[in-house]
Amino acid sequence: TDRSRISVSNKRAYFVKSVTGKNFKFSSSMVKECLKFLIDNAYFQVGNLIFKQTIGIPIGSDPAPFFANLFLAYYEAKWVKENVNRNYALVKRLFNNSRYIDDLITLNDDSSFSQNISEIYPPELVLNKENTSTTSASYLDLDITIVNNKFQYQLYDKRNAFPFKI
Repeated sequence: TDRSRISVSNKRAYFVKSVTGKNFKFSSSMVKECLKFLIDNAYFQVGNLIFKQTIGIPIGSDPAPFFANLFLAYYEAKWVKENVNRNYALVKRLFNNSRYIDDLITLNDDSSFSQNISEIYPPELVLNKENTSTTSASYLDLDITIVNNKFQYQLYDKRNAFPFKI
């Protein structure tokens, strides 16, 4: 099935086959044109000076989280599509992964994600592994630890992890 358009309403977005109904429909070329406009017209202010962003996407800009989601979801979906028939067991092991914007947590995958990162994402993407142990990690606002084969969690404030005051 050719679902080459995105239907957007005020509650959700999903891929569709054709342009029918009252929701906004975007073809892939329209999405590319919109993204190009947003990236080419990204400005920011420091004091009285205004600068144009010329490399990358400015962190903190309104569309930045959506760009990150679109970028990562594209590569993840592409990898799943390429591997689901060839190695379903591997793809299934990654079903418990969870990503919120650019924060990812992998649970019970037998290190499958870390072994396949270079196949999933392009080489220009820099990934930072924040946990140093296989039994504890922070994810979003949680500090998660495995004790006696059970997850224990408490609130986590990333600002406390910096070596300077925020």
